[in-house]
Amino acid sequence: MNNDKKAFVLDTSVLVFDEDAIHAFPNSNVYIPITVLEEIDGLKKRMDPAGNAARYVNRFLDNLRKKGTL
Repeated sequence: MNNDKKAFVLDTSVLVFDEDAIHAFPNSNVYIPITVLEEIDGLKKRMDPAGNAARYVNRFLDNLRKKGTL
């Protein structure tokens, strides 16, 4: 089976710079390393744009987990 999808590995800076960045890779395989998930988790307590983005990304991923395995 040929998988013609592009692969992207996202880092913390991409996800907190623009919370909508997680939606910027349609029809692609998106990978988020565990280290990035841990950093996002630590940022969500902040009361600034980075904290807002971290909370958004966290909620988005939690909703995806409800649909199946990530």
